[in-house]
Amino acid sequence: MLIHFRFFLEEFEDDCEFGLEALMYLAVGRRLLEGDEELACLFHEYLLNLNFFISLLVQHSNQFGFEQFQKITSSNLRNYSEESYRRQFLQLIGDIGRETRYIEGRFSPKDSVGGIGILLKKIIDGWNSSRTCVSHECQLALIGHFIKRKDTEAPFFQYRFQSYYSNLEKRVKAFAVFHKESKVSDLFLKNNVSIVGVDAAGSEFDTPPFVFAPFFRELRRQGVSHFTFHAGEDSYSIISGLRAIYEAIEFCELKRGDRIGHASAAGMNPDQYYEKNSPLPIVEYLDDLVFLYAFIVEHKIDALYSQIPQLAEKIHRACFKIYEKDYPIPCLIDAWKLRKYHPLLVFSETQPPEDAFFYNEEEYITCQILCHYTTEEKCHNTVFEIFASYHDMNNRKRLRNIFEYSNNLLTSESIRNIQKAILKVMHSREIVIETLPTSNIMIGPYSSISDYHLWTWLRWEQEGNCIPPIVLGTDDPGIFSTNIQTEYARLYCHMVYEMNYPHKEAISILSRFENNARIYQFAEHS
Repeated sequence: MLIHFRFFLEEFEDDCEFGLEALMYLAVGRRLLEGDEELACLFHEYLLNLNFFISLLVQHSNQFGFEQFQKITSSNLRNYSEESYRRQFLQLIGDIGRETRYIEGRFSPKDSVGGIGILLKKIIDGWNSSRTCVSHECQLALIGHFIKRKDTEAPFFQYRFQSYYSNLEKRVKAFAVFHKESKVSDLFLKNNVSIVGVDAAGSEFDTPPFVFAPFFRELRRQGVSHFTFHAGEDSYSIISGLRAIYEAIEFCELKRGDRIGHASAAGMNPDQYYEKNSPLPIVEYLDDLVFLYAFIVEHKIDALYSQIPQLAEKIHRACFKIYEKDYPIPCLIDAWKLRKYHPLLVFSETQPPEDAFFYNEEEYITCQILCHYTTEEKCHNTVFEIFASYHDMNNRKRLRNIFEYSNNLLTSESIRNIQKAILKVMHSREIVIETLPTSNIMIGPYSSISDYHLWTWLRWEQEGNCIPPIVLGTDDPGIFSTNIQTEYARLYCHMVYEMNYPHKEAISILSRFENNARIYQFAEHS
């Protein structure tokens, strides 16, 4: 046994802390076998303290929700444990390092090219120090990870998220420059590392998709090929989550092979998780209604056409409460879609903004057509008027404490129809779902893996419904104490031992997920 243990330690020879900890456990275990009760008490106290500290670093199985997750991510307690990227790579690799061929890791871009370079040099150094545990052919792919943030308000702000738009612009510009430089950089080429894409993640209550939309489109123009937007994970209601998925696809103009992270709202059981009387801000309530109306009409969902008159009545009532005017529904839909463009572009009158980074000429012309105003006509244009009121600071303050209830927006059966229609849109455009089992179960409303929405998608697919390609991911492996091997094993064990799937069928499904991962990996050549 000691020979095996010594061999095991050699794999982790740089991790002195791990080796010392393991040796201590062996030494203590020997003393305990000899009946040392005093040491047993001290060791018990040590384990209690260790467990308490770990509870501040890792989300436990009895801790649920996005707020709990953010408490852990926003504290600085993980800084020491994550100082060495080698440790993070070893966790990602798990027990199948020699079988690992491709790893996608996320990093948060700094607001300068130099800052990004310093960060990625540390990451690549950590990657190199872990290479003894992985196949030499294994490639590391890096994804720029932009984190959603809450809106801040100031009397002089002209539009929502004004401060965050500026923050994003700096970081996106730096990322775009560094992304181009990395393609010819010796640091990346010699180490078989590449920057392959961008994603946006974080609380959906903080930042909606439209804020990222102009920057995602610009990054695509700058040569970035792959995008993920985390949406439909945690929202006011299932309908709000479905709207977030649709807005991410439409506003950010996701293409074939791009991904929606989570997409939980497209599979949740409305009877189980849809709160019939959950309050939501009235602006969100109207947005949900406008989305439903537009989606049903544009995608010709025949089974829901009977809902249109009721939706129209609710839209008019909510519209009057918000804008103190009764705007035509087509204008409300156009104003909602106009949000995909940077507010500075929409608010520009006869000249486009000086900074052309976040738009191109086609987008400028589109905004002019949608608003079709001249200096004299501007205040009379309905679509622009709705857009301006949505961003107006005084109007936002007035509406801050006004809520509506999502009860009876749609029946559970109708919500199921919308879910299937969203999935059909994703399937037709070949937009991939990145499903994250441990993350979804610990953050979402599920009581256990038995309630996980993935089983619904598999059932619908068997029934002949269109389901987009699905890949498995880990989300934040450090906080959820997981890796990709664990995610596959967790699904397999539940399918075979709890759902009574035949072994071959379970393996077939998981093999399909793995094959999807190969097909839709964010590689430079794909």
